Amino acid sequence: EAVLHGWLKHVLPEADLGDGPLLETLKSGVIICDLLNALSPGSCPKPSASKVSFKQQENINNYLKSAMKLGVKPFEQFEVADLYDARNADVVWKHLSAVRRIIHSLPHHATVCNATTHTAIRQTACACACACAHTTARTTIRAATCTAART
Repeated sequence: EAVLHGWLKHVLPEADLGDGPLLETLKSGVIICDLLNALSPGSCPKPSASKVSFKQQENINNYLKSAMKLGVKPFEQFEVADLYDARNADVVWKHLSAVRRIIHSLPHHATVCNATTHTAIRQTACACACACAHTTARTTIRAATCTAART
């Protein structure tokens, strides 16, 4: 969960991920829709910011449909209730890890690291979708040094 939290924060630096459980933060579906759109622009319908249960579940459902189009396999998907009702956090984490893996394999995956700078949050690799290699923890680097090594 911590690695996924770091990756989400890296890809969506403006997103309010809060201090509480990540599952609760993702419950509205807004952040996961924004995630897909940040990684593959226009891939997910614009999410509703409504607090109404139906709209939040609709956001999650739209996200899941978009994730399938992106290449997430049916066995890597989760059910709306797994996230919305916090029924199965493990399957949600596995799904997000699959999204991260798939984005890494796409031809445009390096664009995620095309910001002026980004922060490495792990000693051997940052949490960005392209898993750029870095040698020091918590080091800000220039995108020009991002090698986007495929591993």
